[in-house]
Amino acid sequence: MKNKILPFNFCKQLILIGFIYLSIINSAYSQINTVTAPSLTKDNIETFLDSIITSLMKEQNVPGCGIAIVKDTSILFSKGYGYADLENKKPFDPDKTLFRTASVCKVVVATVLMQLKEKNLIDLNTDVNKYLKKFKIKDKFGKPITAANLLTHTPGFDDFYIGKSSRSEKDAMPLGEFLKKHLPERIVPSGEVFIYSNLGMALAAFLVEEITGKDFEQYAIENLFLPLDMNKSSFRVKEKYRDDIYKGYVYLNGKQNEFPFDFINDYPAGQMLTTINEFSNFMIMHLNEGLFNGKQILDSLYVNEMQSVRFIHHPKLHSAFGYGFQLDKYQGMKMLEHGGGYPGILTLMRLYPQLNLGVFIAMNGYNSSLNAIVLDEIMNRYFPYTATQSLVKYPLIELPFYDKDVDKFVGSYRFTRYSHNEIAKIGLLMGMIGAELPIWKNDEGMLMMYDLNNKARRLIRVEPLLFQSIDDDYYIKFREDEYGNITHLFTDGVTSHERTSLVYTINFQRIVFAIVTIVFVLISLSGLVKSIIRKLKKSLNKKSNMFKLAEKISNTYLIYVLLFGLAMNVFLNPLEQMVGFPYGMPWYFYLFQIIPLVFIALTVLFVVKFFAEIKNKATLKFSIVFNVLFMIVCFTTIWFMNTWNLIGFKF
Repeated sequence: MKNKILPFNFCKQLILIGFIYLSIINSAYSQINTVTAPSLTKDNIETFLDSIITSLMKEQNVPGCGIAIVKDTSILFSKGYGYADLENKKPFDPDKTLFRTASVCKVVVATVLMQLKEKNLIDLNTDVNKYLKKFKIKDKFGKPITAANLLTHTPGFDDFYIGKSSRSEKDAMPLGEFLKKHLPERIVPSGEVFIYSNLGMALAAFLVEEITGKDFEQYAIENLFLPLDMNKSSFRVKEKYRDDIYKGYVYLNGKQNEFPFDFINDYPAGQMLTTINEFSNFMIMHLNEGLFNGKQILDSLYVNEMQSVRFIHHPKLHSAFGYGFQLDKYQGMKMLEHGGGYPGILTLMRLYPQLNLGVFIAMNGYNSSLNAIVLDEIMNRYFPYTATQSLVKYPLIELPFYDKDVDKFVGSYRFTRYSHNEIAKIGLLMGMIGAELPIWKNDEGMLMMYDLNNKARRLIRVEPLLFQSIDDDYYIKFREDEYGNITHLFTDGVTSHERTSLVYTINFQRIVFAIVTIVFVLISLSGLVKSIIRKLKKSLNKKSNMFKLAEKISNTYLIYVLLFGLAMNVFLNPLEQMVGFPYGMPWYFYLFQIIPLVFIALTVLFVVKFFAEIKNKATLKFSIVFNVLFMIVCFTTIWFMNTWNLIGFKF
């Protein structure tokens, strides 16, 4: 039978139907459900923000805040709310109030570095030792540190807290001198693990000084701030604008406590002072491919390089890092962001290049989520996101084949950003910093973890080191060493966690602390009771020399715990504790740290005496058992103190 030719009109209908079908499918992948949203205008955004910001400020005890929204090539809206100075009732003025941008200015540092690259003065992928003259970074792991590592927080540096700030500007150290003295140890190879690093970004800024011969702040003013009409902006205090500087507050014990304005020694990482409106110019430049008011501040090629993925732990993870920017997505569109915080100031910037939209908010409060809430509410109202935009339904019902051999991934993983080598590590044990994430498995060979709502999430193994959640759109990735041992967990984003063996987990260490403390308390109390009974009965029986020494060791430990606890919870300013001894260790800690050395000396003496008595057969069996157990407790205590950097002067 011969093929029949379809009528021409029918063919047209098929083509039309096919076109409509493809259009529908394409629309489904981009945006299935279009929600009618109001246009973003100065008038309606002001009404909207007025309705939510003042109530949030009251609810979250925020004294003042300022917000700017830029669209296309200008400021669409900016306004201050509340007070920049509570005592003098100074309003938060978006054109006048100078505030610390905190870590948001790391994007400024990255921009200045890219200006050097544009001038062929730096290769971001070259060992930074090529440019450093004042000091060199020690070789480790067989991998050099590059400027690209510094701008993506992947140099592998330990974190650092103690002595990073000065109370007055005259006490602040020159940047190069500070870095030479305090540059942290490298704890992982460069380019492999994201560990947020203030010192790394400060080192990136110092490269500008080493290459150009100019002070970093001066170079930034001449090459970035002045071309952007940011005339009040600086990294140090300009005397003529001193009275315009905000006052920062921390709400504590039912009242606002002022945190005195101090001076950060690694100042390029968080010291920048600017106004809401002036910082808007910086956002406008980045949204317009480096162009501002007809001036090309940075070539579009390098702007795009900053705003593109420069580091990610795995392509499936949803967040990445550019140069200075964290990269996320909103409704499938690129979102560039960076936040900042320091006692008395919280900041947040988000840019949406495809919308030519940028939002920046700063507040002189702390322990508040106001910034994120406001920025989210703006997008929810004017660019609403709907769940129907995702074609994948969770939880997944039909699962792909997955490897159920997951035992080696089970364990505890600790957030990597803490000081591994300073006494400030004790903040982990005290619950002041850091966190640990447990990973376990179920009977179906899935890994289990808690989500942000403390609900168990199930993950299946889809690649040798990659796991996919079947309960939501989420991935995690593991890192292994050359021997196949799991070393790190990377959660969905750029967050990294290091694997922690059971004996070093915080809960286990707290149990160790409790046990040894109870033992020493019992020995001290029994010694005290024996002394009282002996005096009451006027007994001639004396405590054995070994027990006397055990009592001294116990008392030494308890004195140290008592003094350290008093210092941390009574003597120290609670506001300063938030940033971990920013002005260095108080003098009395130098005295405290002699006590662990005395404890060790007494323990050694106890061991020597014990073996002397054993040799002379002068010890009863009961005494032998007691003394051996006591020595075990003492050595456990030394191990515990060493784990938390309490032996010596690690500050």
